[in-house]
Amino acid sequence: MLKRLFTIPLIISALLTASIFILMQTHPLPTMPIAYEASLHGNWEIYVMDAARGLSYNITQHRAWDSTPTWSPDGQQVVFLSDRDGPIGLYVMDAMGGPARRLIDGSTTNFSAVRWTDDSQYITYISRNNNSFTRNQIDVRTGDITVLITDADRSQILLTQAEGGQPNFPLSSRQGDLTAFMRYRDGAWGLYLSRHGLSDAQLLIRGHTYSNSPPSLSPDAKRILFISAPDGQRNVYMLDLSCLDAGNCQQAARRLTDSPIWKGRPIWLPA
Repeated sequence: MLKRLFTIPLIISALLTASIFILMQTHPLPTMPIAYEASLHGNWEIYVMDAARGLSYNITQHRAWDSTPTWSPDGQQVVFLSDRDGPIGLYVMDAMGGPARRLIDGSTTNFSAVRWTDDSQYITYISRNNNSFTRNQIDVRTGDITVLITDADRSQILLTQAEGGQPNFPLSSRQGDLTAFMRYRDGAWGLYLSRHGLSDAQLLIRGHTYSNSPPSLSPDAKRILFISAPDGQRNVYMLDLSCLDAGNCQQAARRLTDSPIWKGRPIWLPA
């Protein structure tokens, strides 16, 4: 009897996940596609969500730690970090899920500043082995690795490693001349928007923002995704920058997710 009671919720969950997957496959281009990390009982997974319809789908579906997704510019693939084969390595998979392929074994190196090239054929990243840093490029199809910058030019490596290429904005997202970033000021973390640097930074939302999860500006620079916890639960929020004209950004954020599991690093997907 107890086995049946535990089995029924699992069956319902599986059917719900399958239904969402079928619906998202039927409509492969969501009208407002985003992604985020979420942890249920310590198991971090990567989710894709259509913010307009409120549908989420777990694309990694693995017991391992899966984190830090970055979508290719053509929207067809996603690269992410995972420890599914032991040490944290660099993996790639289809954007809507499926088998993951390991690109780099992380047993002897750490990764940061992982980015796609504009043609979606290569991935660049910073590799750290002990105290030695290099900036590398890997061919996604063949796995061939090319060293772009060696440890001899450490300043260029550190510049690339900084989020958005700007050391002054370690938790930032940039589109054109706009930069959205998290900043601690006057006793609280807040979400800020800037055009030219810290000197003209404008406070959008004060408090309840998480400093370890960068915001994400939409490709059209009209919206910002960020993590907030006004009720104690970390959820994904979206702020429409039309609030600047209305002067009500503090109250204008819209919550996109609503569950007690922890979430982080929301990003926009190529539409």
